[in-house]
Amino acid sequence: PPTAPARVAPQTISTSQINVFWDASTSQNVTKYNLRINGSTVIPDITFLSYAVRNLTPNTTYTFEVQAVNSSGAVSNWTNPVSAM
Repeated sequence: PPTAPARVAPQTISTSQINVFWDASTSQNVTKYNLRINGSTVIPDITFLSYAVRNLTPNTTYTFEVQAVNSSGAVSNWTNPVSAM
């Protein structure tokens, strides 16, 4: 399986939007990423190194984890969770 991205960095844009950025996986053939929010909601098949999470509840802390997916469909471990409000 591929390696997980090394760094995940959320950036609060407004009370209802957090942009999440991550480093590319160092593995070859990584074609997309999955983003997990609060340990349950998964946004699959992201082809960029960032994602804008919108329609969030103000004054609420969210956690984010990223997983790399290679061209064969193998997935990395999730990154360590990072939080932002």
